[in-house]
Amino acid sequence: MITVEQWDSLYSRNFAWVTRSLKACLNEKALEWVDALRLFYDFENELFNTYEILNEENYVLGLELTAEQLFEIAHKYINKSTVHTVRYFIFKWWNDLRYYVDGAQPNLDSPWELYQTATAEETMYARQYFSVVTENFRGEQHTHFHTFKDNGPVLVYRGIRFPIDDEWGNAWALDKNGNPRSFSLEWDWWYPIDEYLDLYNI
Repeated sequence: MITVEQWDSLYSRNFAWVTRSLKACLNEKALEWVDALRLFYDFENELFNTYEILNEENYVLGLELTAEQLFEIAHKYINKSTVHTVRYFIFKWWNDLRYYVDGAQPNLDSPWELYQTATAEETMYARQYFSVVTENFRGEQHTHFHTFKDNGPVLVYRGIRFPIDDEWGNAWALDKNGNPRSFSLEWDWWYPIDEYLDLYNI
């Protein structure tokens, strides 16, 4: 259960961050934050109207919901906007709340629990798009080479299968512009993948 005390702590922290952001941003960004706050209040209202737990005196004790329910309601509101600031604020709340909901976060250091064996088609796809990757870093072109073995692993996360390279054990995907993107599968490995799926690849 997400207790009222935990919710209030997140509320204070996140809104202190919003206040700092508003002080630093331009007028057009300020309007985006206004939209973000409006959407958050809708998100908050639906959460409590649907999942609040009351004691015998009708005081709110907290929220009781599953990982799947938290995912669904958070993404319902994330997907109500295409503006990065608005999406990010709800996304941040989702990730903050996941800590308190059983099964909402993968294991911190065990992405291999979500590994499956790549199909022949997935291996061919990985070799086609991720074997040779050229990046621009500080104005210089750098080329990296990666191998993907037959029957190698893929990371299955949020219904998406990410090929894993042999060199670094990184997960790979193409972004919305067709550019290769890799993800290190170390501490808090899922967060960059969630950002990619919900914020940068829409």
